[in-house]
Amino acid sequence: MPAGPASAQPAGPRWLTWPNDTVVTDEATGYDVRITPAALAEIRAEARRGTRLRGPLVETGGTLLGVIDGATGVIFVDEATGPPPDSLLTEAYFRHGLDGVSCHLTARREATGNISRFLGMWHTHPHTAAQPSATDRAAMTSLTLPLSDAPARALVLIAGGPDPVWHKWLATGDGPHLYAHLATRTASAAAEPPPPQPPARLGPLTWWPGGYATRPHRPVSFPRKARP
Repeated sequence: MPAGPASAQPAGPRWLTWPNDTVVTDEATGYDVRITPAALAEIRAEARRGTRLRGPLVETGGTLLGVIDGATGVIFVDEATGPPPDSLLTEAYFRHGLDGVSCHLTARREATGNISRFLGMWHTHPHTAAQPSATDRAAMTSLTLPLSDAPARALVLIAGGPDPVWHKWLATGDGPHLYAHLATRTASAAAEPPPPQPPARLGPLTWWPGGYATRPHRPVSFPRKARP
């Protein structure tokens, strides 16, 4: 065995290897969503940080960047970010903020030769199924995105899972349950994400800002999620 890069290399073929992408299929459109290890690691890192900072049940989320290949039916997710500072995070709802999003997207487009672009948004459903809630489905019906030049379609990615799956992912990185859907924007992009429309069953919840804030803010009224 060679002792290092400067040592003599053995004769014969040499193999280059890299970790596989995580693949989840959008059952509605048939698109395969390929998430790079780096993007999924960033989502996990933010979920772990959120658990330590805000508690185990508070949702978090952020932006997805990459490219949609319509010819092959594949969506490549090569980067994920955490929640902007003006985001709203609660145990029942995640609202993506605006601060810094456009600047980051511009920087990534320039750095990748206009290849990696805004894809959509991700958020978590800690300790619960990776399926859209009623609020999520309403948001996908008239998709409003956190930028003025939003594309006509955007990817919605949810990471979740029951207690054993969720705990194992946070602890070891063994994949969570994932839901992916390429939603079509039917409403024009607004300067600010619309407030959620909570059902009649309400309960006060504390909300947290995104970014690196370490204190929660005032209570807001949202329905508490039923634990399975």
